[in-house]
Amino acid sequence: MTNQKNDSKENRKKFWKERPHLAWGLTVFILAVLTISVFFAFYRYQGLATVWSKILMAFQPILIGFVVAYLMNPIERRIEKKMLKNRLKKAKDEKKARRRARNSATGISILIFCGIVVALILLIVPQTIMSIQQLMVSLPDDIRSFQSWVNEMAEQNERVKAVINQLNSMAGQEENGQFSMQAIIDWVTNEFLPKSQSLLESITSGVFMVAKTIVNFVIGIIIAIYVLATKDKLKAQAKKLIYSIFQPIRANWLVNTIRESDRIFGGFIIGKIIDSFIIGVICYVAMLIIDLPYPALVSVIIGVTNVVPFFGPFIGAIPCVLLIFLINPLQALFFLILVLCLQTFDGYILSPKILGDTTGLNTFWVLFAILTFGGVFGVPGMVLGVPVFGVIYYIVKDFMRMSLTKKKLPVEEEAYQDLQEINPQTKETFYHSPENDQGRHRKRNNYISKMKKNN
Repeated sequence: MTNQKNDSKENRKKFWKERPHLAWGLTVFILAVLTISVFFAFYRYQGLATVWSKILMAFQPILIGFVVAYLMNPIERRIEKKMLKNRLKKAKDEKKARRRARNSATGISILIFCGIVVALILLIVPQTIMSIQQLMVSLPDDIRSFQSWVNEMAEQNERVKAVINQLNSMAGQEENGQFSMQAIIDWVTNEFLPKSQSLLESITSGVFMVAKTIVNFVIGIIIAIYVLATKDKLKAQAKKLIYSIFQPIRANWLVNTIRESDRIFGGFIIGKIIDSFIIGVICYVAMLIIDLPYPALVSVIIGVTNVVPFFGPFIGAIPCVLLIFLINPLQALFFLILVLCLQTFDGYILSPKILGDTTGLNTFWVLFAILTFGGVFGVPGMVLGVPVFGVIYYIVKDFMRMSLTKKKLPVEEEAYQDLQEINPQTKETFYHSPENDQGRHRKRNNYISKMKKNN
């Protein structure tokens, strides 16, 4: 059998050696097809994005189900382990005991997830509605106080007065150096109300979208139950497919890479959710102590945006600072200082403690992943860019390790910091030093002089 495989490999090599033009032609054709495909992918990006969004909407329940199952899998696994320990002592049929423990653990974990969602809704939604109601009641007074503050600034600063005159002239008001509410009224009458129909259409489509998302979420919970209950069978089917397609050595590498990707994604996402929840609670308590306005609404915004690494708290702080600034500019300054303190605490103490070395990326690569994936995929790219790039980083690092080991070269990064060159025959490494530089130049000069004599 082995001889037949070797003969077939030799025949394939002989076939391509005897027909080099065919090999080159096939290579050029494949490269041309790939180039044209990439070009049209970028050229027709909007069309592809529309198709991709439709596909995502169609698969939204399945995606929600897998995400919920993935998030609840650690909890389900721990519950199952504890229940199985007690059941195996009393059970006569081990298979039935395992199945019952799995089903019970799945049901409990889903109930825990639904309980967390309901608790968050009961805690956040009433406080958020109350904050919005307070905002709507106090908004006219806040705008009037802001108007008075701007007018006082205009009396003391000619530049501010010139800017206000320019805004008033654009709104058709007299340039009296006073900030006029009539400009806002004219904008609402002439610009906002004529476009209210399109706004109502957008609101209606948004309501339908929310309703559809709720239905998909319920279906996703049902899918999550099936995924958690049959996860061992799904894993076995996936491994069976991998080993049926690839050779064992490549299949082993692929399975290990998937396992490492699971570790990176699971640790990052679950850790980031816990981290954001803690930051939101700390922000809420601190705002109550400092007596800042809208603590629930602002804390929800800060907690949700904190899921985005590094830039998240600052993205959430911008609308919150503007909201508080309308009420009291000094309180807005206090809130900005609070956000900076929270970000420092989260970046240097809390986040490293929770996440640890989950992704294996340093600060530069974290920023690179956020900016690159965020620029291409928007907010989802900013959230998932770090773990995705962590997986890519792991694959490249593992490939370099295997390649260097095969070439019998050092694997540690420290070995390449001051590396000057490696001897191709002996694999001996030379590092930067005056003696090495002199010896290298001497060898090179001797080699050049020998070549000249031979010529």
